[in-house]
Amino acid sequence: MLAIAFVPSSASALNVGLASVGLVGMSISFPTVYLYAGELFPTVVRNVGIGTASMIARFGSMIAPFVAGMGSIAYWLPPCIFGLVPLLGAFCVFFLPETQGHPLPETLEDGENFGKRQPGTGANGVENGKQ
Repeated sequence: MLAIAFVPSSASALNVGLASVGLVGMSISFPTVYLYAGELFPTVVRNVGIGTASMIARFGSMIAPFVAGMGSIAYWLPPCIFGLVPLLGAFCVFFLPETQGHPLPETLEDGENFGKRQPGTGANGVENGKQ
């Protein structure tokens, strides 16, 4: 989507091709989020978590026509917004705790403690003095 902002508006075939690639990416990512959300939330709050994630996604769907209408202000504005917001979300993922090699939380207490270092452990989760 960001590439569309750098393509002149007269190159309509290239704009359509780039927009199609963006649409395919969105079509792949939307169902993937549902599958990931099912594993992300602890079992006892999974329904609420998936429902909340779905509600937030619907807000994005409601805002999208207004963002697309900003094309009348500047043709490059909607693709920039549609390209930068997902990149901002991807950047925020770097602040999530690492899950590789750890069981996912199953209770609220597990979810609250997930990603926190336990007392007596180092930065990598290994007990101090033991390797």
